[in-house]
Amino acid sequence: SGGSAPSGTPSPPANPNIAAGTQELDAAAAANSASIGLCAQYVRQALVAEGYTDLANGGPNADQYGPTLVNEQFTSIGQMAGGVWTTQNQTTYVPQAGDIAVFQPPTINDPSGGLGHIEMYDGTKWVSDYPQPNFLPGSVWSTSPYQIYRASST
Repeated sequence: SGGSAPSGTPSPPANPNIAAGTQELDAAAAANSASIGLCAQYVRQALVAEGYTDLANGGPNADQYGPTLVNEQFTSIGQMAGGVWTTQNQTTYVPQAGDIAVFQPPTINDPSGGLGHIEMYDGTKWVSDYPQPNFLPGSVWSTSPYQIYRASST
């Protein structure tokens, strides 16, 4: 899902309002039963609602969000690559509201047009530009590398 070049210098909020972000994302995505190709836009709008106002005028494509999140003081807490899951500072991953997963594009039958996928956990489910029934946005993503990020203050 596409985005535009970020603007402004990162100025992450001291205390991100994760509830405001997940509410914004859930409300925006509720009308969609499947992806409409706007996952990066929807997640970015949720981040703006959380207080990451420097993202208000745009952000990168979905698969390029990792460095943007790190600049906003998110920490990578786990990644899947080559079928191997590794975590930082924990043995298992338990999702928390506000966690963000950034997927690289699938190598076969890529529905993202090479732009990847991004989604946020709202406390009960993963949401992108639609409420997802599962963590993976579809079976074609099962071999795609991904990383999960968490705001450092949570």
